Amino acid sequence: SHVYRGVWRSGPGTVVRVPIGGGQDETIASDFAQGLTIDDGAVYWGSAGAIKRYDKQSATITLLASGSYVPLGSLEYGGLWSTASDLYWVENDSMGIAKLPKTAAETDTPATVPVTDAHELAVSGPEVFFVGNSIIGKVDAGGSVQTLVSMLSQARHMAVNSSTIYWVDDEGLHSRSKVGGTAR
Repeated sequence: SHVYRGVWRSGPGTVVRVPIGGGQDETIASDFAQGLTIDDGAVYWGSAGAIKRYDKQSATITLLASGSYVPLGSLEYGGLWSTASDLYWVENDSMGIAKLPKTAAETDTPATVPVTDAHELAVSGPEVFFVGNSIIGKVDAGGSVQTLVSMLSQARHMAVNSSTIYWVDDEGLHSRSKVGGTAR
């Protein structure tokens, strides 16, 4: 029914929604929101060392996580991503990938998947993919890391669809099937 976005202007930012058919912005939170991700029931975002949830039905905001595992600044490295049940982001200082249930309470601590220098994430269904130091990898549901492509030249920016992983490095745009094969 609505499109959600973060608005950054001089001073504090806001999270707004606009009816899909058009209309005026409606502020749902006064917050410097980055890494917005949305599902049927909620809007999630990162802001100054915290992960927050806006419940679309009750119009309430809940703090889901804060602390050293949440980036103090923006979620520009990797963003905030969601599967049907969990949220994922690159931890502060790229020490791993954080995983937190969408139903978490503020006192819950995110699980950490140790991935050195992860700096970009992408999600396709329940699968979580990442760009690491010189690899493209996948985190399975149990938290194990699988290297899919190695020896990359400064890989960055990735996207995933139902069948293919795409990424950009110093040599151009590349792709590979999610189930294996040679990178193109």
